[in-house]
Amino acid sequence: MMKVQKWFGIFALGALVMGSSPAFCDGLFFEDEPVQDGINVFEMSKTFAEIYEKLDSVKWGGKSINVAIEGLENLNKNAHIAATDERVVLVWGDTIIGNFPRPSAHDWNGFGEITTALVLKLREQDPYLHAASTSETYKMVVDALMRGVDERGRYVFSRTAEIAEDGRILTSVGINGVRDERGNFRVHSVFKGAPADAADVRAGDLISHINGVAVANMTDDELESVMDGFNSGTIKVKLVTPSGTRDVVLRRATIVLADTDVIHRSSRDANILEFVVHNVSEGAVSIVNEALAKYKNL
Repeated sequence: MMKVQKWFGIFALGALVMGSSPAFCDGLFFEDEPVQDGINVFEMSKTFAEIYEKLDSVKWGGKSINVAIEGLENLNKNAHIAATDERVVLVWGDTIIGNFPRPSAHDWNGFGEITTALVLKLREQDPYLHAASTSETYKMVVDALMRGVDERGRYVFSRTAEIAEDGRILTSVGINGVRDERGNFRVHSVFKGAPADAADVRAGDLISHINGVAVANMTDDELESVMDGFNSGTIKVKLVTPSGTRDVVLRRATIVLADTDVIHRSSRDANILEFVVHNVSEGAVSIVNEALAKYKNL
């Protein structure tokens, strides 16, 4: 309750400081000021918009992209982000340093702009982030977004795994991506701690062959079956990276993306809410509290 009251107080204060925020044009940035703090804000916003749109193609356990943008607070332990349907507030320690209108659902350009605006605010406070190159900044932001999803227990799962009682991928090499125009598989994200992460597979890498077979000649079902499934297994992939081509062996393994799993079983005879705690943490407590609030009539 104390944390909830704190955020209500923050939003109240945020309303007071809105008047002191700089005025923006149609978006969050002026067209005649494309470069701020050494960053082309329009190019960065466009890139972030593309990232959000790609992330949205992944199942987030039924949760909105609003959860992901809160994950930006993982860029620094002093940063906290609170979001409502109308506002996104950035707090550094106990001080509000950013207060922006929240984009509407699927407004990827809006999410790209607000992410750039939040990054600029954080760069003012964080010397490490300020010193990062543009490519390093993209990598840090995507990593923060993915960790935000992990800590809040929003699982990424495939349609074939929906028959599992908790809706998670049971085994995976830990890669998300899409085919390019040639049929190869372009990696968009790698889950922390997954086999692909341990093998140093990175977003942007291209998978051209799996087990000696050209990915372009594989069907979507064949591709999904080697990436994810209910059984462990080993695959050999040919990875095309900016530094060259290399062969990587990946073993499908169970990936726990949440500190706590929530399993709800409902029937005519029973109504059971089960918690499987993988890691005792604030994230686990938040997941439990959220589930208890959702399923009140147990």
